[in-house]
Amino acid sequence: MKLIYRFEKTANVVGGTWQDESLDMSAGAICRQVYVRPTTPTTTYEFNIYDYKNRLMRRFITVVDLINDLTEFPVKGKLRMRIISSSVDEPFDVMLMFENN
Repeated sequence: MKLIYRFEKTANVVGGTWQDESLDMSAGAICRQVYVRPTTPTTTYEFNIYDYKNRLMRRFITVVDLINDLTEFPVKGKLRMRIISSSVDEPFDVMLMFENN
């Protein structure tokens, strides 16, 4: 039976940046959804996801407002998420959905 795991966080962006780690998916999983929403819909930013070996897995460049990406990718261990170059220091909603292997 496959289980769905939801990682949710309020990212408090300061100085245009924020960084955190996701759930530990050591047994392996598939990331099914990446959702990022700033408080202000005109905020521009970059959102990057790195794997446990610090390899860039996903990159969203010059985003305005919402990311709601359903492109699947494999996950092992913890993912590191970064918001950089945000035009505004404000809270962001960050959510990743995982399905175990």
